[in-house]
Amino acid sequence: LLFAALMLPWTTIRQGYAFPEVLDAVPPAAQISPVTFQASDGQLQLVGVDMKEGQSVTPDGGPVSVTLYWRAEEPVAADYISSVHLLGREWASVGQIDRYPAMGMIPTSRWKQGDIYGDEYRIMTRESIAAPAALSVAVSLYDDRADRVLPATSDQGLLLDPLIVGAPVRLAATEPELPDLQARVDVPFEQGITLTGYELGMANPGETVPVTLFWQAAQTPDRAYTVFVHLLDQNGERIAGADSPPVNNFFPTNLWQEGDVIDDIHQLAVPPGLSKGEYQVLVGLYDPESGVRLQRADDAGDSVTLPLIVRQGNG
Repeated sequence: LLFAALMLPWTTIRQGYAFPEVLDAVPPAAQISPVTFQASDGQLQLVGVDMKEGQSVTPDGGPVSVTLYWRAEEPVAADYISSVHLLGREWASVGQIDRYPAMGMIPTSRWKQGDIYGDEYRIMTRESIAAPAALSVAVSLYDDRADRVLPATSDQGLLLDPLIVGAPVRLAATEPELPDLQARVDVPFEQGITLTGYELGMANPGETVPVTLFWQAAQTPDRAYTVFVHLLDQNGERIAGADSPPVNNFFPTNLWQEGDVIDDIHQLAVPPGLSKGEYQVLVGLYDPESGVRLQRADDAGDSVTLPLIVRQGNG
């Protein structure tokens, strides 16, 4: 035990705090088209991203791992701060690391032209965040003297704001469970997707009414499907719609796994001038590339009909 304790600083701790060395090149698998950060006195570039696909975390777990490769295209005199954020639903920051690049050990003012550094980040998520969701990794460089973010541009000169790198990370709920539902339907679709229930209130003409759908997954669907929410008039004709990927594309179906429970809100605009009465809202899923709808697994068509009461209408 004494020998192990004596060796610990050299075998483990030293490796964790090893001083970054200048690299000759970016590993081929990590190379990306350079992203240029324009400083007032030079240019820094992001030239590589190494991020394993299929990462999955929970709000009380983690971390998300990503390695960035920086290059000094032109020397800079200032010490810029790298900021790596995890962005969740509605682009909210749910975890971040702010420090100097090169593992926080070599300020950018000491980089020489052409220097390349590998820079690993292990970002923990906050516990009180909305899940499930797809997390995106956003990268920026910050000038704390001028209190500004350096503009990032692609190799074609396009402004990248935010600069998203790597693959989406699956954020799973710690203990997924169905809430108390206003209405339960338990309608199964292909690809192991079940519409378990919904919440839908009454609306007036000209208003927007939230349609909250609750999905449950029995497997991982083969692609990212779009949810359709169509309002029909009393002749069965479509008069409004609120199509979008689930959770407004913040948790696409190709990230779902068995046991996931997904709360999915769509904002349905009720046309002005609509007569009061009961209307039908059709709900289902389709492939956005082909337009082909998923069929119900109970051979009852390709949609679920929900009732919507319109009040204070004309007539």
